[in-house]
Amino acid sequence: MVSKMKALLVLGAFAVTASGIAHAAVAPTAKCEVAKVKCVINKVKGNLGCQAKAAKAGTTIDSLCTQKVNDKFSGLPLNKSCMEKADAKNATVPCLTLADGTAIGAKVDAFVAGLQTTLYTNPAPTGANACYAGQTKCVSNYVKGILGCESKAVKTGLPVDPLCLSKVSGKFSAPLTGCMSKLDAAGKACTTSGQSGQGAATQVTSQAFIDDVRAEMMPNAVFTIVTQAGSGNCGTVSSVSGALLNLICGDLSIGGGAGTVPPGATPPGSTTRFSVLGTGATVVIAGAPASMVPASTRTCSRTGCKFGSPLPIANGPLSTCVTNDFLSNASGAAQPASGSFTGNIPLGSTTAVTANAAEPCPMCVGGFCDSAAANAGAPCTADSTTLQSHDCLPAGPSLPQFPVNLAGITTASSSATALSGLFCPGQVNAGAFGQPAATSIVANGSPATSLSSMAHALTLASVFCIPATGNVLIDGSADLPGPGATTLPLLGVVQ
Repeated sequence: MVSKMKALLVLGAFAVTASGIAHAAVAPTAKCEVAKVKCVINKVKGNLGCQAKAAKAGTTIDSLCTQKVNDKFSGLPLNKSCMEKADAKNATVPCLTLADGTAIGAKVDAFVAGLQTTLYTNPAPTGANACYAGQTKCVSNYVKGILGCESKAVKTGLPVDPLCLSKVSGKFSAPLTGCMSKLDAAGKACTTSGQSGQGAATQVTSQAFIDDVRAEMMPNAVFTIVTQAGSGNCGTVSSVSGALLNLICGDLSIGGGAGTVPPGATPPGSTTRFSVLGTGATVVIAGAPASMVPASTRTCSRTGCKFGSPLPIANGPLSTCVTNDFLSNASGAAQPASGSFTGNIPLGSTTAVTANAAEPCPMCVGGFCDSAAANAGAPCTADSTTLQSHDCLPAGPSLPQFPVNLAGITTASSSATALSGLFCPGQVNAGAFGQPAATSIVANGSPATSLSSMAHALTLASVFCIPATGNVLIDGSADLPGPGATTLPLLGVVQ
């Protein structure tokens, strides 16, 4: 699994020092990444320029102007647009991501449209608007400057220069001298039009867009986790009188004190990848895009990606198969030297009632979905070593997706305490996991010895809440709404 990932992600070898992830030699993909970031800068600059021209004149935005900008970015045939030009050189100048012009272009379009909504029409001015024309130039230069600092780091293989970032930020927002501050000065464009004071919020929005682009196109590294089979105790459910129940490593436990669903083991062998941003003692963990692994949404960690393989929960005639999708991008932080990780994994869970206790989730056997699948005989690829596969559709009705947020999932301990025994909003019966007297849940993670280019064992732990599914039988059996707890034994590697 790790060797396959190395072949797919050509990022160079990262070392781990006492201060964390050190910079590596310039990645082979750097030239392509930098070229694509330049494409992004030009698309932002071009579209905001079209908006500025319209704002100055007090007219609608010229669609021919924006079309010209967008065509230069992506979509023209024969690789005449800059994103496709970069992809076309992949054989000689390797790209970290491929065929991502449409996805990245949509991010730019959403960013530009959002600026127009918040700056230009709030309040809604009429006629020429010198304030917005000036603001678009400020934002354009900010995006160009910050992404330029990031690109320089990618080119050289060095950490991003904080002085470079500070200089760009100062030109945007410094009191009196920053371009947004100048527009807000007495008698200037934004003050006279009643649109002053928008600099701070605009910088936050612009930086969020930059971070999103960077996570997708210019990560310092990729953190990959592969689930492992669990054994031993990784937590305790207790009452005020003492321990009631041990939580087995690798298991998922669900429900309140009246629940009868037995814990289920997380299938081993499923892979999830995260982007690593920055270097040093603490690094930022962000969602990795599907384009890092072409044609796959099963190992990425952004909106719409799958999290792990389908999860079988055996419970007699109420046996279910649960699939989890990212509702939004993963996030978090890690300390490579100590091997610690804390993050947020916001999921949407879809439960199919298969009523198949022997095989709650269908399996991929010999490259084809077995007889337990609704699409038996269809070609498939297993997503775990126990052969569950997203290609094989559960045979049974599916309940509406509901949110399950593994907020604060950690290599430390995750816990919840409720003297009333009611751990979650809407919980009816006190307790947890079939233990009515439970007032405390503790799930224990464990850090890796380090997070480096060598695979290391770690365990992530999370105690969270599960809402009702809407199915009376399932909710009654599991006693939902109620708590959930999971510990995930993993192998982790940073490339």
